[in-house]
Amino acid sequence: MSARNAQGAADGGETGSISADGARAGFTSASANLVTGDTNATADAFARTTSTQSTVRLSQLADGTQALLGWETTGISGNGGRGVYTGQGRFALTDANNADDVYATELTPVDSAGPAV
Repeated sequence: MSARNAQGAADGGETGSISADGARAGFTSASANLVTGDTNATADAFARTTSTQSTVRLSQLADGTQALLGWETTGISGNGGRGVYTGQGRFALTDANNADDVYATELTPVDSAGPAV
């Protein structure tokens, strides 16, 4: 899977899935130019809505906090309403167990509300 925006992504997508109706795709990418404000220099989880050509970052908190480490796997539910991502990415320095964490984000048609932990 390759992720591109109008400027062209710096890196291709690493893992991905597509909703049952094909309306939304989830993927992991280290590209820093897929969404505004991506400055953590690590792989993030994204969802792309095909009808609007919009991409949102799943792997951030509702307040915009970015992960400290990267994400490995991204999935989209069959109906496209939820994005799930796993990996050793973390949102707090206190998460030092070196184990993969799993997060789920509820999605609106073109937006992300941040992980529901």
